[in-house]
Amino acid sequence: MTKQPELSLRKLIRRAGGTNRVARELGVSSGAVSQWIAAGCLPLTEVQEKTHYAKRLLEMSGAEAEEWDVRLIGRR
Repeated sequence: MTKQPELSLRKLIRRAGGTNRVARELGVSSGAVSQWIAAGCLPLTEVQEKTHYAKRLLEMSGAEAEEWDVRLIGRR
């Protein structure tokens, strides 16, 4: 049984093309994306299902993970 590599927001954003590209694609500022990286989690609106940043990050990065796992990064 192989262990899955640890999922991190920083890695997902890097794989998705970096802070600026993610900000542009998600319609937020690059400062907001930088804050997510610094906090290690997406905004609370993700857990509340008011935004869908996790889904777009997965699409952009090509990472194989569950959307809820991305939404909960840094919150467990």
